Amino acid sequence: MYFNTARDMTDPGVLNLLNILVNGGLGVMFIVMLPWWSQAVYGRKKPFAFFGVVGSQRNFLGFLQGWGMGFSSLLLLYFIQGLLGLLEWQPVTIPLGELLGGGLLSSVGVGFIEELVFRGWILTELEADYSLSVSLWSTALFFAATHFIKPLSTMLAMFPQFPGLTVMGLLLVWAKRSQQNLLGISIGLHAGIIGVVYLVDVGKMVKYTNRLPDWITGGGTPAAGVMGIIGLLSLASFFALQNQSLHKST
Repeated sequence: MYFNTARDMTDPGVLNLLNILVNGGLGVMFIVMLPWWSQAVYGRKKPFAFFGVVGSQRNFLGFLQGWGMGFSSLLLLYFIQGLLGLLEWQPVTIPLGELLGGGLLSSVGVGFIEELVFRGWILTELEADYSLSVSLWSTALFFAATHFIKPLSTMLAMFPQFPGLTVMGLLLVWAKRSQQNLLGISIGLHAGIIGVVYLVDVGKMVKYTNRLPDWITGGGTPAAGVMGIIGLLSLASFFALQNQSLHKST
């Protein structure tokens, strides 16, 4: 059997494997049901294209751009924290191939499913009935809130992440709108960010020195710290300005 002891269930690699399996199963169910829903309710014959999943060169390049920006920006945050003496780099504790493979599978899979749900289906449904501003904030807040469907004690411990997750939700909507509602760039951004978190967390690559409190550094959870939120705000502002430029030119 894969799980030999109760201790295995606390191992980050095992927990991430379980997370991949559970979320992957739910994701497959959603992908199977989405065409039926779209056809039955709206008569759409190409639901994935309608929600921004298009097999085009532009969408693929958007994915690569988003992945590069998400991955590099969060990696830069860790490097800055290291230079400031806020963390110490540690040797990787699991085989590199296993770490990179798990990170790629987890980040792209979760990024694709969550973006199809939140910036694809939910955002599009809201935009059909509400203004761009209302749909933007509703999607961002709902995205943040759904990450807190956990036991109360865990919810309270995670609450410092809520502002950061909300900013991330805004960022991903603005990114999609900057690409004429193609979803590739949002999937890439999401996957890039998750990829770094996975590598650092599962590989146990950093140890915080506690020179500054967790509410500043994040303490291993970038979205929970001021430094991480500033990074997300910088990316969000970039795409928000792009959206303003697009609106002025149309």
